[in-house]
Amino acid sequence: MNTTTRRKGSRLVAGLVAAGIGVAAALGVATPAMAAPDSSNINPTATGSVVVHKFQQPTTQGARSTGSALPSAQTSTLTPVSGVTFSVRRVTHATALDLTKSSTWQTLSALTPAQVTAAGSGYSLGTAATQVTAADGTATFGSLPVGVYLVEETAVGAQPVALRAQPFLVSIPLPENGAWVYDVHVYPKNALTGITLAQDTTAARALGDTVKYTVTTNVPNKQTGNPITSYVITDTLDVTQVTYASSVVRLGTTVLNAPGTATPDYTLTTDAATGLVTVTLTPAGIAKVNAAPNGSQVILEVNATVTALGDGSIENNATVNINSTTTVQATQVVSSWGAARIIKYPSTNENLRLQGAVFEVRLPGSATAIPVGTGTPRQTQFTTGENGEVVIPGLIAGSYELVEITAPTGYQVNSTPIAFTVTAGTTANAVQVKVANTQVPAFALPITGGDGQMAFMIGGGSLLVVAAGAFLFVAGRRRAEQQA
Repeated sequence: MNTTTRRKGSRLVAGLVAAGIGVAAALGVATPAMAAPDSSNINPTATGSVVVHKFQQPTTQGARSTGSALPSAQTSTLTPVSGVTFSVRRVTHATALDLTKSSTWQTLSALTPAQVTAAGSGYSLGTAATQVTAADGTATFGSLPVGVYLVEETAVGAQPVALRAQPFLVSIPLPENGAWVYDVHVYPKNALTGITLAQDTTAARALGDTVKYTVTTNVPNKQTGNPITSYVITDTLDVTQVTYASSVVRLGTTVLNAPGTATPDYTLTTDAATGLVTVTLTPAGIAKVNAAPNGSQVILEVNATVTALGDGSIENNATVNINSTTTVQATQVVSSWGAARIIKYPSTNENLRLQGAVFEVRLPGSATAIPVGTGTPRQTQFTTGENGEVVIPGLIAGSYELVEITAPTGYQVNSTPIAFTVTAGTTANAVQVKVANTQVPAFALPITGGDGQMAFMIGGGSLLVVAAGAFLFVAGRRRAEQQA
C-alpha cells in the first residue's frame, strides 16, 4: 500500500464516517483528543475491534467523533445505557471491498447500510456477533479481521428508548489524520422518553363525579438525521367502573388542535369495550413536536365519569410509543371507593328497625349534601326502607358525616352529625353506620296516686263552684221577678 493510497483513503473516508462514526458523533459526542493510531500502511493480516459506548442522547449535541476513544472528561457527564444489544456483521463483496485498493475507499465514501442489506446488491453479510452493553454502556467486539462491518442496534431491553441508534458502517482500520485506527470506538446514542401518570380526584366524591387522568410524556432529545415520525399515547380506563367523558392534548402549555378542526394535530379513538383512549399525532402534530425544544412534553388529559362501584378499586394505565420502538408503560394509578349502609333503630331496642328516616351525606363540617349517582337530578337524600336500612353506593374512600333530615314517624330527629369513614370495597362490605332514635309519646298520661289525681280533684272542685254560682244567680233572678 503506497502513501498515495493512504492519503486518498483519508480524504474519501468522509462518507464512511458520515455513515458510521459520523452518525454516532452527530448524535452528541465531542471531538476527542487524538489517540496514537498506527501510522504504517494497512496490514491486511491484522485484527482490530469495535468498541460501542452507549449513552443517552444529551440535550446539547456535540461535534463529530473520529473513531478514537474519548477522554473520560468528555463522557463523565453522559448517562450510560445498559442492556442494549448490538450486532456486528462483516460486509463482503466479490470485487468491491478490498481495503488495500484505492477503488474500495471510493466505494465506501457513498456506501450506506441500506445498500449492503438490499436484495440483489451483490453484498453479503457474515454471521452476526452480538454483545449487550454493560453497566458502563460499553460492548466490545474483538478479534475482527480487516474489513467493513455493519453495526446494528437489535434490542433495547427494558430501556424506555424512543429514538434508536441507526445502523451504520465502520471499517477496520479507520483512517484518522493520515494514519489508521484498528480499535475503533463508536458512540451511538439513544434518545429516551419517559412517562408519568397522575390522577386528580379533587372533584370526585361519589358516583357521577369525574376523575381526571394526566399522562405526561417526555419528547426525546433531538438526533440529527433521526427525527420523530410517529407518536402514540394511550390511556386505559377501567370500563367496569368509569366511562370516557372528554380529553385534551397539549404540547407543553399549548393546546394542540383537536380532531374536527381545520388542521388537527392528532386523531382520537375511544373504545367503550376495552376502555382504550388512543391519541396519535398527525403529520401536523409531529412537525410541532420536532420543532419543539429539547425537554418538551406531550400531555394527554382524560376526564372519566365514575359510573359504578364495582370491586371498589378503579385502575388506570397509560403508555407511549415513539417511532414504533419500545412501548413505555407508566406506573398504574388506583383510586379506592366504597359504600355506606345506614341502619336505623329505636334507642330502646337495637334489634328493631325504623322505616322512613331521611339522611344526607356531607363532608365533615359542610352544610351541603353530596349528590350521588349518574341520573338527573342526582340523589342527595336517602330514606330507610321497610328493613330500616339504606345503602349509599359509590363514595370515594375517606371521611364523611351523616346528617338526619327527617325522623321516622313518632320519633325525634337525631340532629347530631355522625362521622364515618368509607374504605375500599364492594356494596357487600359497605361500612355500617347505626343511628338510634328516641320515641316521642303522643301526650303525657297521669301517674296513679300522684299529681294527676290532685289535678282531677282541683278540676272537679272548680266545676262545683261554677255550678253553685250559676244556681245562686238563677235563684236571685226569680225572686226579683216575683217581687216585681
